[in-house]
Amino acid sequence: MVVDDTLIQGDCNGGLNAFDIGDTERAPLPLWTVDLGGCIESTPAVWDGRIYVGTRSGDFFAVGDPD
Repeated sequence: MVVDDTLIQGDCNGGLNAFDIGDTERAPLPLWTVDLGGCIESTPAVWDGRIYVGTRSGDFFAVGDPD
């Protein structure tokens, strides 16, 4: 999923990753990674400043700043 020139992508090592894709003339630059500890197969969703994603093990996470 892409939000404001940032690609958000989960991997099967448990990492939720963000990449800067604002400059299409260079390779995406890694911005951050959050280890969620389980294979991420669902597409992340963004709502109200948080990223929501599920893992293969059935866990569901909300990633973002607390209110």
